[in-house]
Amino acid sequence: MKFERVSKYPDAVLPARATTGSAGYDFTVAEDTFCPYNQVTYVPTGIKMQIDDGYELRLSIRSSSPKKYNVMLANGIGVIDSDYYNNPDNEGHIMFAIYPFKHDVMFKKGDRIG
Repeated sequence: MKFERVSKYPDAVLPARATTGSAGYDFTVAEDTFCPYNQVTYVPTGIKMQIDDGYELRLSIRSSSPKKYNVMLANGIGVIDSDYYNNPDNEGHIMFAIYPFKHDVMFKKGDRIG
């Protein structure tokens, strides 16, 4: 497993575990992103990941996000396939498909999202 920054976001925060007991890696928002109520918005992380063949990366929002931001992941669980890395269309940029279900939401650069 190898995380890298996509070229558009050279200062993106590489995912890391918050504690030794963390089940997953925290992804942060790469730039301020406005998410209109009742619409799906792809929130950039500025990160791509090299994944071994036959494996996938699963994305989920943080457990506090539905209460804190009134959002959910539009596709339930995001699946990043091993051949997405260095995709010629978007460099394999990992983004979260966020759906605000109560009101508009503004994510700030550096917010932990997933």
